Amino acid sequence: CRDEDSRKNFANARLIGEKLPSTRSRIYLEETKAGFSREALADAKAAAELNPLEHTWLNNLGVAYERNNLPDSALTEYYKAIKLNPEYIPTYHNLGILLSKRGKYAEALELQEKVIRYRPSFTDAYVSIGAIYQAQKNSEKAIEYYKKALSLSPDYPDAHLNLATAYAALGKNKEAAAEFEIYLRLNPAAPNAQAVKDAIKALQ
Repeated sequence: CRDEDSRKNFANARLIGEKLPSTRSRIYLEETKAGFSREALADAKAAAELNPLEHTWLNNLGVAYERNNLPDSALTEYYKAIKLNPEYIPTYHNLGILLSKRGKYAEALELQEKVIRYRPSFTDAYVSIGAIYQAQKNSEKAIEYYKKALSLSPDYPDAHLNLATAYAALGKNKEAAAEFEIYLRLNPAAPNAQAVKDAIKALQ
């Protein structure tokens, strides 16, 4: 089957570049795209072990741990990556998302604000800040940041989806339905497509 063929290709590439951290990191990225979380974690570990002073690979390892439901290990790698390179913005973003999931909203917000301070065009950080405010039942503030994200990336499906839920929380059904419809137009094959369609009907 297709998955088995992909796994064989990754295994062959791994044999050729077993001791090359750049190769193992590249395989990690491809496995992540293919949805092979366990294999991706193994290759992310290998890349980080072969070159423990490369901050991007420690960041990747943190992401791989998260995808395998190992958040404590992910935190460790994110902090290591930041210590090695305090100017690498994606790690602050990833760490902020993880802390937000743990309910540490003040710390998460501080990290995401740092991201946009140093990289104002980092769309995902605005979405993350919106999600932090939304988790704290501050839908008005969440809407403000989702709109900022969409001013940078108008066709960002998740920003439209989050904006829709924030509008719905305020009882702005017309605006919510419109954003849900944009989300479906941009992402018609989304796994949650039917749930979104049901939400639109409920808002009408």
